[in-house]
Amino acid sequence: SFEGLPTKREAVQINDMVRTALSDESQAVRDEALQAAMSFDVETCNMIYQYAITSCDDQMRLAVLKNAEYGDDDFRLRLQMAALDVGGEEVVRVASEGIKKDTGMTFSSSQEAFDWYEKHRTEPDK
Repeated sequence: SFEGLPTKREAVQINDMVRTALSDESQAVRDEALQAAMSFDVETCNMIYQYAITSCDDQMRLAVLKNAEYGDDDFRLRLQMAALDVGGEEVVRVASEGIKKDTGMTFSSSQEAFDWYEKHRTEPDK
C-alpha cells in the first residue's frame, strides 16, 4: 500500500528541506538532517550524501564519510574519491585512508582517482 507515503512533489520538498538543513548553523539541525537522509530509500540517501560531500562544510563531509562506511562499498569509494578535491586536510586524510584501505592505492586528486576507477571497476553480475 502507498497510503501514507509522500507524493513525488512532497518527496522533492522534503529532500530540499533536508539539503538546506545540512548547512544550517545549528549542529542539532544538521545532525537531524543527516539522520533524516539515512531514513530515505538508498537512492535518495546517496543523492543527499553526494550533495553534502560537494556542498557542505568539512564537519558534515566527515559525518557523511563516517556514515557511508556502513553502506554500499562502491558508493562509499566514489564518495571518498569525490572528497579528495572538496574538503580540507582532515577530509582528504580520511578519504585517502578509506581509498587506500579499499584499493591499496593513493591518489592526488579526484580526477586521478576516478580515472583509475573507470579502468579498474568491475561490472556487477547480470
